[in-house]
Amino acid sequence: MEYIFLVNSDFRAFDVKRLEELFRAESGFQHIRTNLPAGCPLEGEYGSEDRSTRIAVSEDATAITLSWTSTTALEAALIIRRGLGEDLRFFDTQYSFDLLLSASATVDDLTAAIDASRATK
Repeated sequence: MEYIFLVNSDFRAFDVKRLEELFRAESGFQHIRTNLPAGCPLEGEYGSEDRSTRIAVSEDATAITLSWTSTTALEAALIIRRGLGEDLRFFDTQYSFDLLLSASATVDDLTAAIDASRATK
């Protein structure tokens, strides 16, 4: 399975409590769990029963991992970005793209930027 990662542009840790509040406040996030035995401070899912992406915060809270499920993962990434109110770096497991999620981004913008980045590799 392919994954995408969100990190702060300065690599500082995310505020896990703020992320949890965001997940609980936004529709589409579900199955939210905290302080899992494996060290994951926060995980959940975004989407619907027929299309969803798993979201997990790393043990040190410096990265958010989303399972790649096309537009669903991109939608979740944009909601997280907007909820935090700051630009985030966004890249995949194969490092076929490394982009900046900005306030003006849409799913279509991200898809086009990912395709363009992959075409140059």
